[in-house]
Amino acid sequence: MWHSNRFYELKTPLAINDKATLPVGTVGTVFRHNPETIAFNFVEDGKPKQVQIPLESARNAFREVAAQRILVAESAIDALSFKQLNPEAEGERRFYMATGGQPGSRQLGFIQKVLDRNPEAQFVIAQDGDNAGLRFAINYLGLTHPAADPALRIKPEIAYSGPNLPPNPLANVLGPTFARFGGPI
Repeated sequence: MWHSNRFYELKTPLAINDKATLPVGTVGTVFRHNPETIAFNFVEDGKPKQVQIPLESARNAFREVAAQRILVAESAIDALSFKQLNPEAEGERRFYMATGGQPGSRQLGFIQKVLDRNPEAQFVIAQDGDNAGLRFAINYLGLTHPAADPALRIKPEIAYSGPNLPPNPLANVLGPTFARFGGPI
């Protein structure tokens, strides 16, 4: 399962060179750059910035910050395209996920943990408009959002959405007479 980086906030001021210090409360994303450093990506004066921080300095410098919007797509390219076409407002924190198709139980468990860690976040289901995407979206409604009222809970489950087929699908292609008798007489 693909997902974007989580958001972190500086708990202590962080010296990034001889002249500048990042203040407490600076929010950005963190990823392991190499075995000795992490990269901290943040926005300063409207421009994206990145600093490399020694791993030992970073260990206790950050606390995780909740996302404001969580978006689940079928593929990573769908999530990245959504981000590109609908950029975040200044200061908005989004967390993107993609399941690579129909989710398995471990993926649903991961999504539930993300929802639990971000109880105030808006949950966006961004699926394709085909039958599989619609089924996927409806089944996702069964996840428990921490802000949901348990008394109003419903558990949808849909296995197929599509046109109603006659009892013998060959009738659609070959015609009802052919399908009924098994072939021309």
